Amino acid sequence: MLLTDPWQVPAEPPETGIADVEPGDVLFGKLRPYLAKVVHASRPAYASTELMCLRPRPGIDSRWFFYRMMARPTVEWSVTTSEGTKMPRTNWERFREFRVTVPPLTRQRAIADYLDTETARIDALIAKKVALDVQLSQKLFSATEAAVVRLLGSSRLVPFKYVVREIDERGRHSRAGELLSVSIHHGVVPRSKVTEDEPRRDDLASYKKCRPGDLVINRMRAFHGGLGCAQRSGLISPDYMVLRPAGAIEPRYLHHLCRSPWFVGQMTSRLRGIGAVDQGNVRTPRINFADLGNVHVPAPPSDLQQDLVARLDRTSAAIASTRASLERQLGLLREHRQALITAAVTGELDVPARSA
Repeated sequence: MLLTDPWQVPAEPPETGIADVEPGDVLFGKLRPYLAKVVHASRPAYASTELMCLRPRPGIDSRWFFYRMMARPTVEWSVTTSEGTKMPRTNWERFREFRVTVPPLTRQRAIADYLDTETARIDALIAKKVALDVQLSQKLFSATEAAVVRLLGSSRLVPFKYVVREIDERGRHSRAGELLSVSIHHGVVPRSKVTEDEPRRDDLASYKKCRPGDLVINRMRAFHGGLGCAQRSGLISPDYMVLRPAGAIEPRYLHHLCRSPWFVGQMTSRLRGIGAVDQGNVRTPRINFADLGNVHVPAPPSDLQQDLVARLDRTSAAIASTRASLERQLGLLREHRQALITAAVTGELDVPARSA
């Protein structure tokens, strides 16, 4: 059976800008539809109009419909018919023209049952690998914390402002360097690796310059690990902080020191924003150099810094290699999941009939 639109859009109250969601509705993210943000509603709720709320018509199993929305042809159609290049967005007027082959209701339910079982198995494997990834992160944090705690008890402590100085050199023009960003997991990386959003060319004059060895801190996410040592020259967000090692301080030593749970705790206690730090409800949190500079940090001799860096770099490299392998495995599992869904809902895969 070929239908033009086996779904409908619930009315969205214009005065609120939200849609009433009922159990069985499927929510599809309008912005960047290639991300295939699809949710199967299990209870009544409200949804932002940034989500396209689709309600299956009578004779359409909501679980089958959910999987059909996740299938590659559906996602590809939403991408093809979206508007905008930098921030593509799909819309109902074009999306509703997508033609879908709908099998009988009993067949829909058989496909949904099969996919419920198979995707649950794949999701369990994904969850195990994600948990292992978290354990690896904790292992690195523990190694860093142990090294820093030893230094706190054996090294000279000096205010942080004595071992770094804040740098505020601006881009002035768009050719001042490569655009960089800070990743929680990977430190300072090319901006293209963490986002597709590019600043306007006239905004680059306000961007800050950094060079190899500078410590770059995302002031809003530093306490989550949003900092790292730059490996190349480039331009970073004007809201970031650039700190340059002073004296005999090794840049990589600063990198490990500032990513340690001890130092993160020092930053967290000095956050500024709306709310109370002690209650954990600070909104729009930021760390300022004026406050950070008063943290007393260990400043060991250069040979001890180099020894710590060598040990933690080896540990980091081993963990990074394992995590990279995990990321590849996760990618393959997610690709397999979508391929399985696509094959089942499009009839490419012969799904066993439901048992009575």
